[in-house]
Formats: sequence, C-alpha cells, structure tokens
Amino acid sequence: MTRHITDDTVRTDHEVRADALRTTRALRRHLPGWVCWYGTATMRWWGMPPPGYRRTGLVEAATAEELALRIRQPSSPRHD
Repeated sequence: MTRHITDDTVRTDHEVRADALRTTRALRRHLPGWVCWYGTATMRWWGMPPPGYRRTGLVEAATAEELALRIRQPSSPRHD
C-alpha cells in the first residue's frame, strides 16, 4: 500500500483517489464540457477544454480550486 504525505497528513492511495473522484465530480458540475482529472503520478490537477472551445491545450494547477480559476480566466496559461 502506497502512502502519500501532504501537509503532514499521511493518506493511502484509496483515500487520495476517493477525494480526487469527489472533487472531479464537483469540477464537472461547475465546468460543463471540460474533462478534469487529478494526476496521481504528477500530483497535479488537469483540465481539457471541450471541442470548439476558444482555446486549446491542457490547463494544469496544483489544486482543484486553482484549476477552476485558471480555466475561467480568458488568458489562462496553457500546458501543451
């Protein structure tokens, strides 16, 4: 069993994935059309815009909240 240490908290893979799944569902409700996920290898949040969206490329951030802010900003930095 792998353990993740963040902010002095030790969490199992299962706990990390369960939290990421709940947060991903919330992001999808607030960002219709976007595909969002948490990269367990990168420990970063990622978003891919829907087809035909005004910009292309992936958006990434350290937290889900930061990802949502970057997606909503028209001049958001891209990760290609």
